[in-house]
Amino acid sequence: MNYLKEIIAFEEWLERGYLSASSQLLWYKLMYRCNRLGWTEWVQVDNLRLMSDVRIDSKNTFLRARDALVEAGRVEVRKGKKGSPNQYRIIPFFPEEKKGSNFEPKMEPEMKLQMEPETEPQTGHINKHKLKHKKNNSNELSEKPELFSSAIATICEEYNRICESYPRLVKITEKRKQAIRARLNTGYTVEDFVKVFELAEKSKFLRGKNDRNWSANFDWLINDQNMAKVLEGKYKDRPEQKKLEVQKNSAPNRFHNFEERNTDYDSMVMGQTLAWLKNEEDAG
Repeated sequence: MNYLKEIIAFEEWLERGYLSASSQLLWYKLMYRCNRLGWTEWVQVDNLRLMSDVRIDSKNTFLRARDALVEAGRVEVRKGKKGSPNQYRIIPFFPEEKKGSNFEPKMEPEMKLQMEPETEPQTGHINKHKLKHKKNNSNELSEKPELFSSAIATICEEYNRICESYPRLVKITEKRKQAIRARLNTGYTVEDFVKVFELAEKSKFLRGKNDRNWSANFDWLINDQNMAKVLEGKYKDRPEQKKLEVQKNSAPNRFHNFEERNTDYDSMVMGQTLAWLKNEEDAG
């Protein structure tokens, strides 16, 4: 596929039809990913990562933008199964002959954050029998750590995007990847992580506004017990706390707590003067 020819053809095609700005940007982002992967026919990428690419926060808005591309005949989508992202195929303006028709979808390898290697590099002679025995005794999660690689990348990117009040995540260590995999393997979804980050960003207590001089961080938020507590709303700002803050700010001044009286001082002075004159007349 000729990248430049496809872009020019796409712009000329837009002159004859209409696509929203979000749909156009989504097409360009999919083209970019196809180009990075060597123009594989199908590209596998999850919705949250594409939403981040096109700066869309609402899933419904993203789906409308994607469906518009599908209806226009510019993109084809294969819906993924549970734990597997959707697959996308750009429908080219200038189709080219390729050997074979079935191409295995490739996962997006790009990572904006620094990733540690899944395993340490092997040196010297490898005992094949020992390696095979070790692999058979390991569970499926450790055998296929790449199973959640896309989800891990999305979760870390969403943390940096949402949790602006917290320390920025710079490095995804193997310990952090194992913690995320463990959560995903027990039933948590990427959407659950996003919800945790959103609730944490709104929580004054977790952001450090407490009497302990403590604030949460990424490692604390992805802990199993902590995730459950945050999702259950145990760290939401309580209305009673806000009420106490308002009462504290609006408390009366104890040095000036006399009730104000509406007094006509002119009438008071006039009354006192008339009374004095009358006393003088009675005395005279």
